[in-house]
Amino acid sequence: MRLGDPALDNIAPEERDAFLLDALRRQIAFMRTKVPFWRERLAKVPIEEGKIETLTDLAYFPILSKEELRALRPAVLLPDEPVPDIQLCRWTSGTSGRPTVNFWSKTDWAA
Repeated sequence: MRLGDPALDNIAPEERDAFLLDALRRQIAFMRTKVPFWRERLAKVPIEEGKIETLTDLAYFPILSKEELRALRPAVLLPDEPVPDIQLCRWTSGTSGRPTVNFWSKTDWAA
């Protein structure tokens, strides 16, 4: 099952939560191992992603505020190895005038 699968909304809550927790663990592991910005930021977290047992454990992880996101150079959020499937990069400033950037891979866009 994938995150974009509509069946995810119709499975038992325990099964859905287990699926989402596993997806979170994998995403945080990717961030920690592949993205220098997150590697440094997650080094201060008192719990490793493999130890996440419930969604409430996410309280240990730092939130990236929109203000922080806008202050960063977009490239610092990319993995330290080439990402060949980045298909789209969008910038938007909304009404604030300060842009926010988003990168989308082919898989992201399909989902």
